[in-house]
Amino acid sequence: MSTLGFSGPGRITARPWFDARAAGYSLPMTAAGAIFLIAVGAILRYATNVHVQGVSLDTVGLILMIAGVAGLIIGLWQWATLSRRTREGDVLVEERRPPVRERPPY
Repeated sequence: MSTLGFSGPGRITARPWFDARAAGYSLPMTAAGAIFLIAVGAILRYATNVHVQGVSLDTVGLILMIAGVAGLIIGLWQWATLSRRTREGDVLVEERRPPVRERPPY
């Protein structure tokens, strides 16, 4: 999915909808958010005894836990994909030094 970006007067460029690395997001933040959703969902599902008319807190907790697990899986998948691209993009240069000749002992 792309949006149009304006790079100058009269210029329109296509750019990706969202670049997580450019925005500063990383796996720890994604994992923390997913774990937070799982924790809040588990609290609502198993640790509350409150009844709200028209809302089932057990169902809301289950939905939050499922969303947290899905977010964790997607975050790990993105991390694995981005780390593989980074490794493939690295250029290894062998450092070459001239041989060192030792002086004979006196």
